[in-house]
Amino acid sequence: MTEPSIDPTVLRRARRAVLVAFFTNGAAFASWAPRIPSVQEDLAINATTLGVALTGVGLGGLIFTFFAGMFVDHFGSRRILLVAIAALCACLMLPGLAPSWWALLLALVLLGGADALMDVAMNAHGVLVEQQYGRSLLLRLNA
Repeated sequence: MTEPSIDPTVLRRARRAVLVAFFTNGAAFASWAPRIPSVQEDLAINATTLGVALTGVGLGGLIFTFFAGMFVDHFGSRRILLVAIAALCACLMLPGLAPSWWALLLALVLLGGADALMDVAMNAHGVLVEQQYGRSLLLRLNA
């Protein structure tokens, strides 16, 4: 029994959508870095306290990566990717709104978590598109 063929237009559109997701993830997360000095100044915190708060990104990434695979398995990569894009964009505002370094830490945990959720979902979705294409695409998507 052969697999049903997928319309090449639909396949190209799916590939472009995953490419846009990878670009959005990189651009959105990179937009946080230039804001770090102004957030530090607004909160009047020293470099050590800022460094502790910045560990929140990694901590959120570790925590959410654990659950991301389960979410993708249960809800599907496309649905989780859409939620993760919205979450990442929303979480980008949180560090600038933080009234204290503890709130900044929490905001960065959420930002790192949204980024990790998006990473897992977009890579899982990229694998699905890659399988439909029948050739390697992930290396180009991750560039």
